[in-house]
Amino acid sequence: MRALLLILTTMLVTNIAAAPQPAAAQPFPLEVTLTLDRGAYEPGASIGFTVSARNVSREPVTLSFASTQRIDVIIRKDTVVVSRFAATQPVGPGFGTQRWQPGETVLFSGAWMPYTLLGPSTVPGAVPQLLAPSMYTIQAELLSTGLRVPSPSQPLIIGRPTPIGPGCATITTYFGVSMTAGAVAAVVTPAAALRGLWRFEPSVGRYLGFLPVAGAPHDLASVPAGDVVVFCTNAPAVALLPDP
Repeated sequence: MRALLLILTTMLVTNIAAAPQPAAAQPFPLEVTLTLDRGAYEPGASIGFTVSARNVSREPVTLSFASTQRIDVIIRKDTVVVSRFAATQPVGPGFGTQRWQPGETVLFSGAWMPYTLLGPSTVPGAVPQLLAPSMYTIQAELLSTGLRVPSPSQPLIIGRPTPIGPGCATITTYFGVSMTAGAVAAVVTPAAALRGLWRFEPSVGRYLGFLPVAGAPHDLASVPAGDVVVFCTNAPAVALLPDP
């Protein structure tokens, strides 16, 4: 009996080891990147963008599309979709394919003025509403029929113009997330007016600075959500900042 039990146990272990194991999740063969034309936008400003799709695999990749729309760009407030590029574009029959060779990059570009998909604009005859000054996230997506490939989500600032300079102004940023110093500097227009940013860091007891000049040394890497920043300019400028 003991010998029979040993044989059955050995067979069970062997069968489990020989059973096919679930395949590990494979990454997307395409790497999608979204690049915006500005660091921040006023309500009613057009958002220009470029979507880059690169084949990061070692094999050719072919995607099929069911219409003339190849990409979408989606704006969210928290997790709610509030505006989509594809919703503003005409859709026509255009079934076709796009093929990427290994290492090849295909670029898509466009621009649109984002109106909210929520609220009064959904009522027939209502006037569409512009996105309010706030912090959003934005993400691109390839609209292929077999594989929806998204880009990483990134912050989008729809800001209200706050006059600054010439000189220095201490401003609460009201960013909803931590922002790199470069992203904070990009909210200033014209960009050439900005001399630098400073933020007081309690842990070291002094101000950390960022100079918007390529290669310039700086020790301000990021700005925590909702922190206070000193903007210094050499000419009148505006900072496009979200509402509290």
